[in-house]
Amino acid sequence: MSAKAFGDFYCYLHCLNLLSTKEQGITSKEYLDDVRKEPFYYRGGTSKEAQQKWAERILDSIYKYHGAQGDGPNGHNDLLVREGIASKARYKVKEGAEFNVNPGLNESISILGIIGSQVLERILPSAGTKLSEALTLLSRANNVSNSAPFKIQVSSYDVVAPKADYTVLSKLESALENRKVVSFEYEGSRCEVDPYASFVYQKAFYLVGLERYKKNAESSSMPGKYRTYTVHNISHVELHSGQNFSMGNQENFCLTTYLSTNNGKKVNGGETCEVLLKMTRDTYGKNRFVDEYKLSECQNIEETAQNHYIVKAQAQDSVDFKRWLINNADCVEILKPKQLRTDVIQDIKHAMNVYAH
Repeated sequence: MSAKAFGDFYCYLHCLNLLSTKEQGITSKEYLDDVRKEPFYYRGGTSKEAQQKWAERILDSIYKYHGAQGDGPNGHNDLLVREGIASKARYKVKEGAEFNVNPGLNESISILGIIGSQVLERILPSAGTKLSEALTLLSRANNVSNSAPFKIQVSSYDVVAPKADYTVLSKLESALENRKVVSFEYEGSRCEVDPYASFVYQKAFYLVGLERYKKNAESSSMPGKYRTYTVHNISHVELHSGQNFSMGNQENFCLTTYLSTNNGKKVNGGETCEVLLKMTRDTYGKNRFVDEYKLSECQNIEETAQNHYIVKAQAQDSVDFKRWLINNADCVEILKPKQLRTDVIQDIKHAMNVYAH
């Protein structure tokens, strides 16, 4: 198969996907504007008129197969409608018709919809738009007998997260993708930052960047250090479109590695450390973190007694791990490291003082 034939194949598939996800349908111009952004589009060297005619032919040939009295077999024709003619024609899925580009997805539609809806609020705007279009396609499947056979329950109380401004998110996403310097207001200061990465923790967005410059009412400085910013506290973002940055010797910056240091301690990251725990047995002689769950894959039982286990494991020195220890204080006691044990005891005493009166 020639390169041109492969290019046409991907362009046809892209058109089918657009028809599947755009409820209002598409025109040849809308299709052309969209497919031009794709790396497989190969007709950029031809005239605008030629490209427009090509887009019209793509849609027309799809309609001749999937449209009214189309050439496709039963179940594949009479799925599309066409409103208008030539370049003004709008093509869309016929109301009530199932137009699935990949019918093999049907068996997974329900679970994909559940997962997608939960992920939607945890990704940046452009990725969210693509996911929304995919969810629109999934929602059109009417042959699913049980629309909600499965649900993902969060492991902690699901609080309402602060909302990040959509415009702020979009500008930061553009800066991340194109390595553009940004400046913004943050906690009373004006910051100029090289944005390196972003992540989501407990439904809140965070930005990791190298802080170039920081100015407030009292002083100004040029820190030149990594910093983690909570995006919902960022405002008045300015994208320096003419100012790119080079990551220099940080070209291979790894967000996972960054969060696996003290920088990630407050967002369920932090350095990995060895812990020694006393796990109390229940009335049946069991402890759920020994007999059912594990703190880590390398967890080992160091000692077995009538009323408890002594367990050695790997854990991240994070705020979340400390909360986990406090939440399970009825059956888990931290023995080592000593500083972590001291911190847990202090937090428990503080909580007791709050409720003492």
